[in-house]
Amino acid sequence: MDVEEDSIQVKCMHRNGVNKYFWPRPREDVSWYADEQLLCLIPEPKALNKRSVQLEKLTWKYLENNFM
Repeated sequence: MDVEEDSIQVKCMHRNGVNKYFWPRPREDVSWYADEQLLCLIPEPKALNKRSVQLEKLTWKYLENNFM
């Protein structure tokens, strides 16, 4: 959402099961993170239904193998 010298503002999704995420309501979850806290960039998740999204299977596998 915004970038400063050594940090980035991110609008976060919440996890709802294995590789399922949703935008929290009614309040957004917006936080600032230092550059060293960022793990990687991911492609935009694909919609599962009106409220939930899911990462592509290859992206999810990569995250599982490297960060979980």
